[in-house]
Formats: sequence, C-alpha cells, structure tokens
Amino acid sequence: DSAKTIGVQESKLIDFMLKKHWVYRENSRHRRLCAYAQRVEQKVMINKVSQVVACHEGDKVFTQARITAYGLTRLTALVAAAGLLNK
Repeated sequence: DSAKTIGVQESKLIDFMLKKHWVYRENSRHRRLCAYAQRVEQKVMINKVSQVVACHEGDKVFTQARITAYGLTRLTALVAAAGLLNK
C-alpha cells in the first residue's frame, strides 16, 4: 500500500529502502523485510509482531516491517528527490 500511496512500483520502493538502509531481509528461508533499529528509533518504521498458533511445529512468531505516517512523509520526499516517482 505504501508504494501505491507514494506513486512508485513496489519492487522499486523495496530496492530503494534496502539501499537506503530502511529495511533488510532476514536470513531465514522466507527472506522477510525487517526494519532497522535506527529507523524504529526515528519513528519512521515499526516491526509489527504477530503470532500464528495453528502450526504443526508449535507457535511461530512473525515480524512485518511497517512504515509509519511520519515515515511515509519522509520516504515520499526521498523517493521524489531520487526521481523515482511515476509520471
């Protein structure tokens, strides 16, 4: 949803965020995106934690990187300055 709000392709936004150290991919087989601690401290990102109980291996915990409203404003400005906005 963030890519759509900003007006850029999702893959380009993810690549941009990886290069600018907003997020990283965890080393598990799922390669999920996680927010860097610095970005969480800056209140531009959060790591949402959710638990899935119905699993044959026991309880599993998953994290999901989310952009805050403040982060969306800053990210939009960075993306625009980089010239990645869709015309």
